[in-house]
Amino acid sequence: MQHQTDNEAALRRLSHNLVACGERVVFELLADLVRGRDLSETLADFSRIDPATYAALLAAMPKWGRA
Repeated sequence: MQHQTDNEAALRRLSHNLVACGERVVFELLADLVRGRDLSETLADFSRIDPATYAALLAAMPKWGRA
């Protein structure tokens, strides 16, 4: 039962971080999955995105804007 709780906690953290990064990051994650990328690999990659760092990068590159 603890394993499920750990998985749920990790999924909640990932979800929170993705939403904090904005629509563009969520879109890119979904686009990777639609292209057939492995779910575990995709989640592992996107879980490393720090919302504060992502926001700072967007601020430094205004032409990208926040999706």
